[in-house]
Amino acid sequence: MEEALVGEKSCRISGCICLNVFRNGGFGLVLDGSEDAERRARSMLDWDVNNGIARRAWAGNSNARFAIQRAQESNSSLKVTMANPVSSQVLNQIVKEYKPKV
Repeated sequence: MEEALVGEKSCRISGCICLNVFRNGGFGLVLDGSEDAERRARSMLDWDVNNGIARRAWAGNSNARFAIQRAQESNSSLKVTMANPVSSQVLNQIVKEYKPKV
């Protein structure tokens, strides 16, 4: 039997009751209509979008790589360490050479 609550989850296992508390480590931003709040919101949204693009670039997405390079050109304060692509042949050779002998 399983029962879900807001922010909590309780479940019955072999007659025992387990209680797990889930917390979202998310981000909160107060938007009060001030100019400072607008500046913070723009900064946060820009950072959030570029962070997602950078992660996809690191995963090998060529469109994301192009997009994050273009974003860095238009925003001098944005610094993203770009991944260096490696061929499968080179990677396989490295793994073969450094594979622990058991």
